[in-house]
Amino acid sequence: MEASEKASMEIWLHKNTYHPAAIRKYAKEYVDFRSIALHQQGKHLRRHFLFSDEDIKSTICKWIQNQRPESRSLIEVKKYIGGNILPRKLGISGNTSTSTIWKYLHEWGYVFKKNSKDIYYNGHEREDVIAYRQKWAKRMMVYKKKMAAFSENEETVVLPVLRSDEIEHVLVTHNESTFYTNDGKDVMWLIEDENPIRKKGPGMSLMISEFKCVCHGTMARGAWSSREVFRSGADRDGYWTSADILKQLKNNVIPLFELIYPGCKAVFSFDQSTNHKAYDQNALISSKMNLNDKEIEDDDPCFLQDTVSDS
Repeated sequence: MEASEKASMEIWLHKNTYHPAAIRKYAKEYVDFRSIALHQQGKHLRRHFLFSDEDIKSTICKWIQNQRPESRSLIEVKKYIGGNILPRKLGISGNTSTSTIWKYLHEWGYVFKKNSKDIYYNGHEREDVIAYRQKWAKRMMVYKKKMAAFSENEETVVLPVLRSDEIEHVLVTHNESTFYTNDGKDVMWLIEDENPIRKKGPGMSLMISEFKCVCHGTMARGAWSSREVFRSGADRDGYWTSADILKQLKNNVIPLFELIYPGCKAVFSFDQSTNHKAYDQNALISSKMNLNDKEIEDDDPCFLQDTVSDS
């Protein structure tokens, strides 16, 4: 014991318990076998795990992002992996442990935490967002060369210089705003132990969907306006969907634009809301397809179409 500790101090120049113990272990091994086995650290085969694949990671992360935040859970991710990823990649059904899913969700940047209302991360600096923004900006600069501009004092309209085969472009922006009545009082006369249960929410609302251009502000000609007022609510006009915005464009905004800007082309700019990125009702979307055969009811909002598979 004393000899091993002394040898350890002479070689490593600091005192610890591991080095003397290792010297004694190797000395015993040499006495017994007249040799010391080579150290095996770092010589084991590193296995490639399925979730380390970038394509699989991207597929799972996209699926998670398409789920509502409150419905995301380890169990739901486990079901998706077992029912979609493993059969497609390995041709088998599997059972991935929740601890493994937890580990990789953390590795992919997800954190299980309480939602905080005072912090919002917009993701503007994500690589895919930057790449999309650069492509979008280049496309808009091409359109800008075909649009009218204003002089430095904003008093004179400078028309674009166009070739004979080019058409003047006009930027039309869209925005939606919701206004609430806020008719619930925060302060009222109550007796000491009185605590009435009040309705949640800020009250009834009106949603305004409107299109604007640089020259006119709100696009309008006389009483004809691009503005649409929608009375949101289950017992009122319902809820604003992609079908409503398409109806407003087709029946109101585009005819109004053609009246105000005859011979010009509109460049419509929308924000990235779910309504503005919606697919057509008969689009082939895997999340809306039945996994197994089923009988279609008369009121079932599904659309069937002929499909050809290469397999």
